[in-house]
Amino acid sequence: MTTHLIQLTAQIQRWLNQSVARHLAAQAERLEPATKH
Repeated sequence: MTTHLIQLTAQIQRWLNQSVARHLAAQAERLEPATKH
């Protein structure tokens, strides 16, 4: 049970990190479109 809980927590953490990363990338693109090119 403990191992399952740890794996689940790690999975949620990865999902949150990806979600935050996408949000920040989208925000950065809106704020600085000129720096991309």
